[in-house]
Amino acid sequence: MVLHGSKLTMFQIGDGAVVVDSPTGLTCLTPVEDREFANETTFLVTPGGLESAFTVEVDSSAISCVAVMSDGVQHLAFQYPANVPYAFC
Repeated sequence: MVLHGSKLTMFQIGDGAVVVDSPTGLTCLTPVEDREFANETTFLVTPGGLESAFTVEVDSSAISCVAVMSDGVQHLAFQYPANVPYAFC
């Protein structure tokens, strides 16, 4: 994830999540992956790995906070299946 000027750009392979806070509330930018196993990983060197990557670019001018998390904590941080972040504060 790169935040530069008024742009947030992210690239994701495998588990993990990026959450942003803006005037409209908390939003998860990463999709819920439909995988056979929990914490299943796709490596960069996996055949087709780069093609399966998720990328997004958003206007960050209204974003006040960004949270980036690695695999294993999504089930604690999100309401499934809606993929809505829990507000802990």
